[in-house]
Amino acid sequence: MHRKPVNIDLQGFDAFITCCPLNLRPRNTPVFVQTVHDLIALEYAPHNENMRQFTHRLQACLQAKRIHVSSSTCRKFHDHINLDSARVPLGEEDTVVQPPSLDIPSLQRNSGEQANDLPPSSYLLHNLRSKRKSKPSALQPFRYLLFNSSVEERKNLLFLVKAFAQSGLGCEGIRLCVTGKLKSDAYSKAVKEVVANEPAILLTGYVDEATKLDLYLNALALLSPSLVEGFGIPVLDAACLGLPALASSCDAHREIHDLFDFSNYVLPISILETRDWAVAMKASASLHCHLADSPEQERMQRIRRYLRMSAQIERRFEDQIAQLMLN
Repeated sequence: MHRKPVNIDLQGFDAFITCCPLNLRPRNTPVFVQTVHDLIALEYAPHNENMRQFTHRLQACLQAKRIHVSSSTCRKFHDHINLDSARVPLGEEDTVVQPPSLDIPSLQRNSGEQANDLPPSSYLLHNLRSKRKSKPSALQPFRYLLFNSSVEERKNLLFLVKAFAQSGLGCEGIRLCVTGKLKSDAYSKAVKEVVANEPAILLTGYVDEATKLDLYLNALALLSPSLVEGFGIPVLDAACLGLPALASSCDAHREIHDLFDFSNYVLPISILETRDWAVAMKASASLHCHLADSPEQERMQRIRRYLRMSAQIERRFEDQIAQLMLN
């Protein structure tokens, strides 16, 4: 009920940066920067965060410099929080595109434009001998679509598995790979009921970073039908690779679509009808099915492009952070 900030003595530190809004009052440091990722707790009712507490933490950002992870997040912050009451000088905030998240092995990173193919090493893409008849067969490179995200209602996975079932791609040997751990709630139960009747859908559960990289490098397309996002790192990762991404038409995804040459790879689609997604998945699979004929070349191209794009974004990221702190 009361907005009592936590006081922190930072004597001897040059700057203090948070990675999410916190109700803090740092003392004895010249630079205080708060990072605002999203306003999902205010936009999406099923979100599990206390709206009053979240609003108080956003209001605590008013007295600090601010990093917004997207222009849409910045706009929503201005719409929901009264900046006039804080008397914050202009120029004390910036929108900063964060670097993509895929973990490329150091040998490949250091090779740059000479980076070679990175054959899949994950068990998900290798047939391992097993006496268990229920064990699903391995994924085939460029014969599956990828959903890589946490499993919660706003990520819209139930909508996606229904759309995939409508597409009929399973009968053509195209699979849907779903990463992320399902929960024991009603939503995950509904997802499992659809998957039970669709053998072409693979639920992997949690995957480590090496497996995630394998899945991105060998996928036909990434699918991200989120209802709302602060930015959308899976879509950013795909665009940096040159991996086609079918994404919901939320503001954050449209923002990624407008960056660099990403409009060539990101296709925003309305999430009103599963049929629209079924048609788009089918078209994407048909358009890129030839990649299975030369997987080594496609993986190599994706790695080289990712290294170029991530280096460019990282340089701009560092420059913007430095500029914000020095102002």
